[in-house]
Amino acid sequence: MPVSFDPALLDTYVDDGWLTRVDDGPLSIWNYTPKTVFEGRWDAVTLACRGLVLDRATAEVVALPFPKFFNHDEPHAVIPDGAPEVTVKLDGSLGIGFRADGRLRWTTRGSFFSPQAAAAQALWDARYADVPVPEAWTLLVEIIHPVTRNVVRYDEEEMVVLGARDRFTGEDLPYVGVRRWALGAGLAVTEPVEGDLPALLERAEALDDQHEGFVLRWGDHRVKVKSRAYKRVHRLITGLTERALADHWYAGTAAALRPLVSEELRMWIDAQLAELDGAVAAMERAVEALVAANADAPSRKDFVMAVGPKHPLFGMAIRRFLGQRLDYREAVYRARYPGAPRPR
Repeated sequence: MPVSFDPALLDTYVDDGWLTRVDDGPLSIWNYTPKTVFEGRWDAVTLACRGLVLDRATAEVVALPFPKFFNHDEPHAVIPDGAPEVTVKLDGSLGIGFRADGRLRWTTRGSFFSPQAAAAQALWDARYADVPVPEAWTLLVEIIHPVTRNVVRYDEEEMVVLGARDRFTGEDLPYVGVRRWALGAGLAVTEPVEGDLPALLERAEALDDQHEGFVLRWGDHRVKVKSRAYKRVHRLITGLTERALADHWYAGTAAALRPLVSEELRMWIDAQLAELDGAVAAMERAVEALVAANADAPSRKDFVMAVGPKHPLFGMAIRRFLGQRLDYREAVYRARYPGAPRPR
């Protein structure tokens, strides 16, 4: 039976907040939203919309990506009977290939215009523009590039073939055949791995943070197994708010974050740390100048009268006047965030 989707139905999901839609001329791409993830609103529509591209006027399926699949330990994960086909899970961005304007174009699951999609297009046009991708295929790749970096640091830019789907029938094409085609075309392919689920869970526990894990496939059904070390670093990076970074700054552990993150995030970290260090230096200069200006006060009472208890730096200045050491780093932290620095 041919695959079909009703754009009008998809747009009702957009109106209700379960999907997003991005347009590019007559084409639209639909993707599930954070609200869908948080509320677990998974059905045939939201599972399918992981970068689904349609022609709005004709409802033609232009790109049919893998449906959403889950980590093995998530509530919505289903583990079928039988031995799975297993491949290495790569840590980049999903690239979705489709035909438009007489060539193969690339998108990511949320936007035609993302930096990751632009990186994929540049790689494809430079290296693989002459590769004859079958007209019925939606080619699915992992985009390995500095702009797609999450945790794992790869040495080279690449488009690694993960699989392909027939956009007309919906068939998730067999790995062996897609691999043979890709290698014959000079494309990299995700590597096969031997093992059942218990064995792979054990292996994943031993992987370091530079190996994300594995994808297990039973026909057209997939689940993910991720390494504990990878998940730890990924949680650290994705939860890196300004305050979380300030906690690391205060604890002296911020430098250890830099090798783990993308160049763009590293630049943000460096800017935030420089701003915090600058605030410490400025506060110390201001307090020391205030104390020096009133150093001849004969007593604590005289110092209080000279400075005034309403001065914003009075508390620190009186402590310095009395010879106490100050933690300017903690003072800067507390001036920005409620409570004390949180252990890291």
